[in-house]
Amino acid sequence: MIESGAGGAVRSVKENIFIVRDKLEREKGGKPVKKLDPLSGFEEKSPPSGANSVVLYTTSLRGVRKTFEDCTRVKTIFELHHVIFYERDVSLHGEFLNELRDLTGEGMSVPRVFIKGRYIGGVDEVVELNESARLGRILVWARVERVEGRQACEGCGDARVVPCLECGGS
Repeated sequence: MIESGAGGAVRSVKENIFIVRDKLEREKGGKPVKKLDPLSGFEEKSPPSGANSVVLYTTSLRGVRKTFEDCTRVKTIFELHHVIFYERDVSLHGEFLNELRDLTGEGMSVPRVFIKGRYIGGVDEVVELNESARLGRILVWARVERVEGRQACEGCGDARVVPCLECGGS
């Protein structure tokens, strides 16, 4: 359910619940309550130009079925949260693979997720955070950009392996 707030801002009911809960916690005993940063438990590593956004390192190649399915699963989780994320396909751009190696070390596989300059992890970590509802709290606290509907390229329909003038195939 979506509600419009003051100034035309659109907020989900879930976000409103967190805002009300935060106000109540701050007002307990008449003293402000220090709110813990839910991202503080994650290692600080920021991809280039990714300090204030959600960055997913993925692959679109279907050569290794499990890896492709894991990447699709992580993307779907973020799409269901209506989060605007920047996908960096390591199979289409070697520079993205080099970035990932520099950030996480050699031998790291995809998918890999970074939120606001913090390294969240791979598919297992993201799925666990999502199932425990911690991912939603992290995304609300971090105030990541949101979009209505599915995030996909309008030019190629998110096929990505075909030449596309809109997204360049990624």
